[in-house]
Amino acid sequence: MKKYLVLLFASLLACNVSAAEKIVFFTESYPPFQSMNERGELVGCSIDILAALQKHIDFVIDIQMIPWGRAYRDAKHQPNTFIFTIGKTKNRMNYFIWVDDLYWVQDALYKKKGRNDITIASIADASRYSIAIPRADVALERLNLNSDSENVYFVSDQTRALQMLNYDRVDLHYNNTIGFKEEVKLSGFTEDNFEIAYTVNNMQLGIATHLQTDPKLIHQLRQAMIDIRHSGELDVINNNCF
Repeated sequence: MKKYLVLLFASLLACNVSAAEKIVFFTESYPPFQSMNERGELVGCSIDILAALQKHIDFVIDIQMIPWGRAYRDAKHQPNTFIFTIGKTKNRMNYFIWVDDLYWVQDALYKKKGRNDITIASIADASRYSIAIPRADVALERLNLNSDSENVYFVSDQTRALQMLNYDRVDLHYNNTIGFKEEVKLSGFTEDNFEIAYTVNNMQLGIATHLQTDPKLIHQLRQAMIDIRHSGELDVINNNCF
């Protein structure tokens, strides 16, 4: 669904919720972290974490699920907005304030099984092969690729990128091991048809915000993360998800 999709955690608020400030949290559909089920409900590990955080803050979390390129652009240019589940890189921290980590994941380059012609010994080797990358995705920076490279094909999301790999339209696919496994399952493909061509370093996934966001909002979220960590609620959510 390409329209803006909004979920307000109103049931978790006190009776004066209508007077509370609504703060936009931009995201994309990226299971198992966040997606929409067949009933039109936002679900996933990150959604559960935000629901837990909502109980510890005095503003309303207003989730808008849109394509990643637009989510990244809007969060980058609109103060007092947040974005999740975003990978932390040096370049991105020029445009965002990192709020907190939600997960550590293992990134990898995938190829079709049996593609013995694809040999990657270092990140630099990735530039020799074609790859589909969602717009504004972290892969471009992590792989040191140029946006104008003839081997880079920009697509709307990870699902489309995986489809291009599956149908031999590109040589490589970049994802973390958790997201890749879920995308393969949801796409109806067989995981055994793919293999890791190269393992990239671990990456932090979390919540970030505009450089000019009100520090009070950031402090509330950071304190809320401390609270759900200390209470054990964050561990429960992650254990249920993974």
